[in-house]
Amino acid sequence: MMTKQDKQFLVACTLGDGCINKRFIKDKYVSYRFLMKHSEKQKDYFMWKAKKLEDILSVKSPRKIFHCIYKNSGRSKINAFQYEKVSIKKLKPIYNLCYRNNKKIFSKQVLNFLTPQGLAIWYMDDGSLYNAKHIRKDGSQYYSKMRLILNTYLSYEENEIIQKYFIEKWNIKWSIHKNSTDTGKIFYRLSMGTKEGRKFIKIISPFIHKSMLYKIEEKVGQKVIK
Repeated sequence: MMTKQDKQFLVACTLGDGCINKRFIKDKYVSYRFLMKHSEKQKDYFMWKAKKLEDILSVKSPRKIFHCIYKNSGRSKINAFQYEKVSIKKLKPIYNLCYRNNKKIFSKQVLNFLTPQGLAIWYMDDGSLYNAKHIRKDGSQYYSKMRLILNTYLSYEENEIIQKYFIEKWNIKWSIHKNSTDTGKIFYRLSMGTKEGRKFIKIISPFIHKSMLYKIEEKVGQKVIK
């Protein structure tokens, strides 16, 4: 039987880089397949997640882990690892919670499943940290501030739901920023500065995988080593 913690972990993985495919076979039989993909440089984090997922989804059907090549948003080819697992009984309730009309949703009901560990997984999957540099008159440089980004790539309205969730549950304020692709498609994502970022990192840092610590490495005030 799937525990509450198992369900919370699956929701976090699904909101991040994971997805669940619902497939109809001969118009009757329904199959649910979880897929997850990470770049080769995140292999240790990928294998940690795959092991956790295997413990939760363990059924007769074998897991599949293999190398693949995919193109990122900049159309660059990236070597990656992909995990696949079929599980009808355990994936069906997660799919019904996280999807509407075969589209992943970020409703308040879904977001409320996120624990501090779930937030950490979501950020490790879709987040990044940028340390801004400042140049003094003497030419020396130091890190003046940091910026955390959560690449949601959702509509403005969906980002508003996420923004409100973080304010109400965690007392953390994300800002919504407009972006566009090379083809002109508009999307939105979330970002925060040093003050809010420190609050967020304090919550998720105990659950950041050691290979992903660079995503929470604050350098504000440190000298820039050329």
